Amino acid sequence: MTQTEAAAFLRCDEEVLDRRRVAGDIVYVDDDGQILFLREDLLDYMRSKRKIADVQVTEVGQRPARLDRQDEYPDILTEPEAAKFLRLGSSTVRSMRRGDLIPHLPEKPARYLKSSLLEWEQSREIQPKPQEPKAATRKRRTYHIDEGKAALAAIILD
Repeated sequence: MTQTEAAAFLRCDEEVLDRRRVAGDIVYVDDDGQILFLREDLLDYMRSKRKIADVQVTEVGQRPARLDRQDEYPDILTEPEAAKFLRLGSSTVRSMRRGDLIPHLPEKPARYLKSSLLEWEQSREIQPKPQEPKAATRKRRTYHIDEGKAALAAIILD
């Protein structure tokens, strides 16, 4: 992708992208004077810059099970997009980021990798406890009959 497309992908200015390229932070291809970037190289750069909350990620390339929400959002999310993606309030996501409770990139403005958020969400999931099947017992009702009331009801009904 071109420098303009790469800057849009990373959600930063072209000048910032150019500074990072010149500094050697981002891998690029010089094709007869035209600077090109590979999507995978940009993602590798973003992964190297992410902050991981108190979560242990097993494998970066692992695809989470929730693919229904995955296609709706780009790979790199802004804070409002991350809040919407996680179905949380913006202030909640901001507080979690400030407390390093959620994986995010340490640069400003705050950005999040979608794959990291999904892995983080899955790591917090509580698994149900196995339950033993209950025996089918039927509760029986017992009726207490007052003999005086029963005799009175018999007289009235006769």
